Amino acid sequence: MEKIAREIYGAGRVEFDSKAKKKLLKWQQDERYVNFPVCMAKNQYSFSADPTAMGAPSGHVLPVRDVRLAAGAEFVVVLTGDIMVYHTHTHTHTHTHTHNT
Repeated sequence: MEKIAREIYGAGRVEFDSKAKKKLLKWQQDERYVNFPVCMAKNQYSFSADPTAMGAPSGHVLPVRDVRLAAGAEFVVVLTGDIMVYHTHTHTHTHTHTHNT
């Protein structure tokens, strides 16, 4: 995550929320998850988490506010800044997608 943030997004550093840190530390203890690839979820306008900093700013702080494990798909989703995600509720083996209209 830090390598992607620095080398691709031009971040000066990555700041992990305590909730994200706790999850990552837990997953690092489980050999099933340690080699999962990372999917970075961020705004589409900038390599930073600030949608007003258009393009490819450098030296910014990339805030990681949460991480989610996609165990079936075998990757970790990293949520940065104020990115919104589509929620999926899992009940046994079925998925129910919900949204407000």
